[in-house]
Amino acid sequence: MAVDATAGPIGQDRLTLQAFIREHVSFALFRASAESLASENADRLAAMQCANRNVGELLHALPLNFQQRCQASIDDELFGNSGL
Repeated sequence: MAVDATAGPIGQDRLTLQAFIREHVSFALFRASAESLASENADRLAAMQCANRNVGELLHALPLNFQQRCQASIDDELFGNSGL
């Protein structure tokens, strides 16, 4: 139902209220979308930081593991695999 803006102050108030409600709903939807995107990006960042930390820990342990395996291979070659 269209309201004629020339219907007086009540009609103008109604148009103003409708415009306000329309703007309020638009802003609420925009804010919800922005918050959703921010939350998704925060979750992605947290996952990437966790993966980065795990890779760092693995890279730190890798040389020690490699040295232990090399030493075990050398020991087996020198002393034989006696099972002791």
